[in-house]
Amino acid sequence: MLSIIVPVYNVQNYLKNCLDSIIQQTYSQLEIILVNDGSTDDSGNICEKYAMLDERIKVIHQENKGRSSARNTGLKYVTSSYITFVDADDSIDKDTYKTVMKVIENKNIDLVIFGIKVVGNYLMENRLNDDNYYKVLFKGIKKVNKETILQTDISVCNKVFKKDLIDKYNITFPEKLLYEDAAFFYKYISISKKVFYIPEKYYFYLRHESSIMVETFQTTSKAIDHLYIFENIYCFYKNNNLVAQYNSLIHTIFENYFYLSYIHSTEEKKKEVSNLGKRFIAQFNLNQNYDKLIKQFIIKQHYSKNKFINNNFTKYLYKTFIGQIIWMILKKIHILLTKSIKKGN
Repeated sequence: MLSIIVPVYNVQNYLKNCLDSIIQQTYSQLEIILVNDGSTDDSGNICEKYAMLDERIKVIHQENKGRSSARNTGLKYVTSSYITFVDADDSIDKDTYKTVMKVIENKNIDLVIFGIKVVGNYLMENRLNDDNYYKVLFKGIKKVNKETILQTDISVCNKVFKKDLIDKYNITFPEKLLYEDAAFFYKYISISKKVFYIPEKYYFYLRHESSIMVETFQTTSKAIDHLYIFENIYCFYKNNNLVAQYNSLIHTIFENYFYLSYIHSTEEKKKEVSNLGKRFIAQFNLNQNYDKLIKQFIIKQHYSKNKFINNNFTKYLYKTFIGQIIWMILKKIHILLTKSIKKGN
């Protein structure tokens, strides 16, 4: 049996499509836990209506505390052996869990990972990066090591977890922070032994203006949360004696998250981010050169901006060039037609 936890907050325009995709799964042994996180629109009522139609649905209402809190609340109500998460504005292929549970039942897997397809018309300029990031690079059972971990996306929605492992290691989502998927993912995969990859894209991530993850691509005062997520991950590794085993991974996560915090922070926040990163280097005995990292961040940020500008300029030139060719062809046709008409007269 599989439990699906769905945090719900002000998604009345998307919720029905999400729930329809869940209740229509070809795998029927589901426990569907909807956690209404203090919605002020009609989302709560939609949850209740669906619960009346399908006895597999449980609805929990709570004050608005954020997506992490809603997911953690859902974890408390789980009675199945396996757990997954679906965001309330997304949807899934109807055969998703039939495929996943068949793998789990036959091979006793700790973690199953399948592909994500980003849909919607928002931030289309990032779509190629999306496809590359969410692409599943492996197939079948893979050994857990630094390379496989870093080549796997951090979303929890395209993964199925074993409840026993979550309970044993007390893995939860850090609350009041963004980017919480990363903390859950890195903790869980690091204590997993058998991971099974499915390349097919079964999860449909709808990106729109209100999507939480849109902040990943924007300048925000909350970008510093990346560093606090790293702190949360490090403390888990330390408490479970995993630091020596994953020392290289820890350094890579720190550098990546320090970089994301720095480049996406507002100018007012950059100093705070820099000081926090410097403190973590000392506090966690990280073999990192602070000054060198900051210089690298500035260079990478400058390169990224120029690359974006150059790519868009190239697209502009391409469109202009194509436009010129079409204009020349039309002009040539007009001249030929004009000559033909004159001859006819």
